[in-house]
Amino acid sequence: MQAHKCQETIHLNLEKNKAIVLLGLIASFNNDGALRLKHPAEKKVLWDLECILHGMLSDVSGQAFENKVQQAREITWPTSHSRITHNLTVPSTK
Repeated sequence: MQAHKCQETIHLNLEKNKAIVLLGLIASFNNDGALRLKHPAEKKVLWDLECILHGMLSDVSGQAFENKVQQAREITWPTSHSRITHNLTVPSTK
C-alpha cells in the first residue's frame, strides 16, 4: 500500500485484494446503515469511494461478489482455519 500527496489530492495505491476487502466493507456500511456517521459529508465520501472502487474493480461485481470479497479477506488476513485447511500436510504412513 502506498500513498502520496499532490497539491489538493491524495493518491492511494492498494493491492487488489485489499481494495476488494475495502469495497466489501464500504458496501456493507452503505447497505446496512450500521455505521454511525456524524455528518452527511461522511456518507457522501463513502458513496463516492464505493463508486470509484466499483469502477476500478468491475470484474468483482455481480453475483459472485461476496465470494470474491471472502477470498480477498482470506488472502489479506488468513484465519487459523484457512491456514489449517490450505496448508494441511498428511504424513506418509509408509
